[in-house]
Amino acid sequence: MQYISTRGQSPALPFSAAVLAGLAPDGGLYVPKALPALPADWRVRWAHLSFAELAGDLFTLFVDDADVPHADLRALAEKSFGLKSRFRSVDVAPLRTLRDTRTAAEVVDILELFHGPTFAFKDVALQFLGNLFEYLLARDGSAAASAQGKAVNVVGATSGDTGSAAIDGLRGKAGVRVCILHPRGKVSPVQEAQMTSVLDENVCNVAVDGTFDDCQAVVKAMFNDPAMRAEFHLAAVNSINFARILAQISYYVFSFLRTEQARGEGVPIAYSVPSGNFGDVLAGHYASLMGLPIHKLIVATNENDILHRFLSSGIYSPDPAWRPTGAAPASAVEAQATISPAMDITVASNFERALLGWLAGDADAVRTRMDALKTDGGFTVPPAALDRARAGLASHRVSDPEIVDTIARYYTATGYVLDPHTAVGVRAAEAHGGALATCESPAARPVFICLATAHPGKFGEAVCDGLRVSGRFPKTAADADLHAAFVPPQLRDLDSLPRRVVHSREASASAVAAILRKPWPVGQVTVPHQAGKL
Repeated sequence: MQYISTRGQSPALPFSAAVLAGLAPDGGLYVPKALPALPADWRVRWAHLSFAELAGDLFTLFVDDADVPHADLRALAEKSFGLKSRFRSVDVAPLRTLRDTRTAAEVVDILELFHGPTFAFKDVALQFLGNLFEYLLARDGSAAASAQGKAVNVVGATSGDTGSAAIDGLRGKAGVRVCILHPRGKVSPVQEAQMTSVLDENVCNVAVDGTFDDCQAVVKAMFNDPAMRAEFHLAAVNSINFARILAQISYYVFSFLRTEQARGEGVPIAYSVPSGNFGDVLAGHYASLMGLPIHKLIVATNENDILHRFLSSGIYSPDPAWRPTGAAPASAVEAQATISPAMDITVASNFERALLGWLAGDADAVRTRMDALKTDGGFTVPPAALDRARAGLASHRVSDPEIVDTIARYYTATGYVLDPHTAVGVRAAEAHGGALATCESPAARPVFICLATAHPGKFGEAVCDGLRVSGRFPKTAADADLHAAFVPPQLRDLDSLPRRVVHSREASASAVAAILRKPWPVGQVTVPHQAGKL
């Protein structure tokens, strides 16, 4: 199994080398040269496996035994997801069927992906990636890093959840330092506290004046600079790293099998996926291409709706007004701040992985379009490519008021608390005939599985707004009183912990490089002045 760049100008690599490289030298993302198919007997072979066992078997389809022995892959899966892992649920990603409290009728299935240590779906991928990094560095080291006695530097950008999950997966691991960039003041208070309260010496948090897109651009600029790659021995933790996508495929297969066991083989199963950087929905798309018979895959976006606009028009640009005749460069458009901040992204990194398939494997066409995104502010695709995209994906855009309304209605109907990102997915499912949407023939519609990408306790302000609207609480109820209904102690206690963060007024590769050159740990430890604000 070889991994090639989406832009076609970098040498093919085995899985282990692609994981350590992160971004390809030509600026593209690594993808399998050919996606493997699910085993012919996958329904039988995997029917009763644990999540860790299924993930281990799935991983072997993507990795040659000579590259990473399959026994080692299975051991890594067990370490990441097994009974001794850091997940609070034995199923890792349990399914929860919501029922109307008045009629007991099934409403929607929720795939709870927030049972990891940082209460977000990113834990599934990053617990595995952290263990995989540790394994590869212990086995192979980084030749240059080992020779110079230097650590590998894992540099990443976050809109909130990737940062804390990456830090948790890599904190304290030998031979690796992790530096996470987040947009200052544009992540939730809980997300910020989760990241900056980790004081391990191999962890550095950088609060950047700018947006997530600015942070992501800095990371890509560093990886695209050969001198920086060599100096810092860079490794990637964002979903540009294919190992993250691989781990995420596992919960589509796992949840699909569990749903068939409960509902019967052959029942149509649709997924609604809150989408920002396109990695989560890409994993579902790949699972479908491998042979998982997903009925429908819905790309659910917030008001930063580049993915929805592309599927509607065939135009890909961060600027909603852009047309092929020309418009402002993409860098002139900033993400709109919403109450689902982890999705406040104007350019989805993983999009070009899917684009390669939609353009029939034409890497030159991908490279031309990604260059046009920088120089012209956007691009279009041929009708045949758009048809391929629409054959596998549907989409829907959800506004902030709709998010609050969805949180309120589902709490009223089912007693279940949705986080704002999950509410985007549920609202999109409604738009496609699922969940609480009116349906003339309920028995004929698919089972809708909505991915719950974060615990509601991470986004208290938006959830409290929804609970007040629900009618089950007084409209004047204080946040602190409402928190008792949905915020676990692990998150409530964060606001009293000491923190360490470096403030960077400049969103540039050179500014981050200067931080990496300093003696670690970097930054002063501070204690919050007030508690109870999360």
